[in-house]
Amino acid sequence: MTYVVVESCIKCKYMDCVEVCPVDCFYEGENMLVIHPDECIDCGVCEPECPIEAIKPDTEPSLEKFLKLNADFAKVWPNITTKKEPPADAKADKPAAKAEQDAAAPPANASDRLFVTIAALGAVLAPAERLRSIYPRYVEAQATAGPDGLAFLPFRAGTPYQGEDLVYLGEQPEQFFARCTRPNGPVRGTCIHERSLDAAEITLRFPREWLEDWRGLAAGFDRLLAQLHP
Repeated sequence: MTYVVVESCIKCKYMDCVEVCPVDCFYEGENMLVIHPDECIDCGVCEPECPIEAIKPDTEPSLEKFLKLNADFAKVWPNITTKKEPPADAKADKPAAKAEQDAAAPPANASDRLFVTIAALGAVLAPAERLRSIYPRYVEAQATAGPDGLAFLPFRAGTPYQGEDLVYLGEQPEQFFARCTRPNGPVRGTCIHERSLDAAEITLRFPREWLEDWRGLAAGFDRLLAQLHP
C-alpha cells in the first residue's frame, strides 16, 4: 500500500506533510505535491497533517488515476524535504482551526525527526556482527546504567567512534543497541540504530532523548520494518 496526493492539493500545496515524512518521498510540482509510490513506506504520518485532506491511502476506491499521476510526476519533479511557503491563494482556503494551530506552534525542528536510510549491505559486516566483533575493540571497560535496563558504554578517545557511546540492553545487547553522539552544549545527541533486512542495511537516525522510551521506540522500528518487508 502507498499514500496518494489527490486533486484537492492543486493550488494549495501547504507542505505540512513534507515535514513529517520519515523517508522524504514527496516531490514538488508548480501547484501541487505528489508521493513516490515506490518510496512510500505506508507509515501514514502525513495523512493527518494535511489540512485539506488531500492525502489518501490507495486502498480507497477510484484513486487509480491519481496513483498513476503520483507515480508519473514523482519521476520528473524534484524531491522536496523542507516545508516552504504555500501559494498566496492557498492561505485563504486553509481551515481556520488549522491555521491558528500552525501560528501557535513553534518552528519544526529537523532534529526531532526520524531519518531512515536503506542501502545494500554488500561486503559490510551486518550490524549484529559489528556489535559482537568490532565495537568491543574500541570501548571503555566500564558501562553506566541508562533508562529501563539500557547500558551506556563510551568509545575510547582516538578510536573511529570517539565522542560516541555504545548503547545496548544490558542483559540482551542484540535485542536493542545503538551508537549515540553525546550532547555538546546546544548540539543535541543523535543515535544510529542499524538493522539488516535481507541484503539491505536499514539505518534509523533519531534524537538521543528518545532513548527514555527505548522499548516503544524499538516497537515502532519493528512495525516500520514489517511494512518495508511484509
